[in-house]
Amino acid sequence: MDPRPTVTLVPGRLDLGGLRRLAEADCTVVLDPGCWPAIDAAAAVVQAVLDEGRVAYGINTGFGSLARTRISTEAVTELQRRLVLSHTVGVGPLLSDQIVRLILLLKINSLARGHSGVRRPVIELLLALLNRGAYPTVPAKGSVGASGDLAPLAHLSCALIGEGEIRLAGEPPSLTDAVSGCIFHTRCPRKLSSGICETTEPDLLEGEPGHLIRCHIPISELRHLQGRQGVPVELSPRRGHP
Repeated sequence: MDPRPTVTLVPGRLDLGGLRRLAEADCTVVLDPGCWPAIDAAAAVVQAVLDEGRVAYGINTGFGSLARTRISTEAVTELQRRLVLSHTVGVGPLLSDQIVRLILLLKINSLARGHSGVRRPVIELLLALLNRGAYPTVPAKGSVGASGDLAPLAHLSCALIGEGEIRLAGEPPSLTDAVSGCIFHTRCPRKLSSGICETTEPDLLEGEPGHLIRCHIPISELRHLQGRQGVPVELSPRRGHP
């Protein structure tokens, strides 16, 4: 039994103060049970697209200029896997465990609102990484486009499909070593080929966690930023977000 205190996260209600507390606290994070029906309902919509042979962008089509290209059912899993791997082009020093913990918290908070179509096991695996202190290795430099920081989040997502590395206690073991060390519970297999790789990669690569990566916000500054929410601030071209 985990002796640490348990903190319940209500998706969509995580403000900067709560984010700072969760980032600093030695606790187990659980989701409010009320969020699961919306998650399951959205996942069912995506699954229906596949089951009924309909065409939906990002699920069984190409991307960008290939948006009108239909991908066969047999190739959907490989398409999604390659989407992640094609964006793992980050360079430079690794982000600190503290920053990666913040990214995981934000991604869990976003996906658990039930608007993306992501399945339960994906969110459960993100929670497992967070609560076990198993942080994916994410290079500090590298971003693609304006729909979120795709390169850093691709490195984060690699840990969910059995690629890349995670760091335990500051050390970067391989993902295989981490799994063999019982980092994940039995419902989170090394490769979620029947779920994550068919429906969810675009949502894992987009969203607000990327903006946090770009900011490199020290935990100590979150309280300061919270007090400035809603206050217009001129952006510096050198520093990015205020």
